[in-house]
Amino acid sequence: MKEKKIKRIKSGLSPESRLLLRTYHNDTKRYMGALSEEFQKRVGGVAEQFINVNNKLDEHSAKLDSHTEMIGGLMLDMSNVKEDVSILKTDVSVLKTDMKEVKGDIAVLKTDMKEVKGDVSEIKRELKKKVDYSKFAVLEKQIS
Repeated sequence: MKEKKIKRIKSGLSPESRLLLRTYHNDTKRYMGALSEEFQKRVGGVAEQFINVNNKLDEHSAKLDSHTEMIGGLMLDMSNVKEDVSILKTDVSVLKTDMKEVKGDIAVLKTDMKEVKGDVSEIKRELKKKVDYSKFAVLEKQIS
């Protein structure tokens, strides 16, 4: 339908107008071709950048997934550490109580040891009084 309209319009034009129209038509075609080519180059460049951006996004997504897994593992490890610390706190509390008891026992042992030392000293003195070593040696020689 368009072609019929164009033919009707062309038939009403003078030969000079037709020549001028043909010249403009060819110039317009060349210009539109150049515009199309330039547009395609630029769109190609944008498409290439878009592909690069998508690739980088994919790389970052993979890193993010990896980091998310690591964080999950660290959270589990931290949970275990918290449990272990809680157990250690309980154990330290028990050790403190036991240590107080041991200190008390050591104090009692010190007192008992002082008493034993005193008793041993007294026994030594008593033995020296009963038999002097030098006298014992003399007696031994006399008996033999």
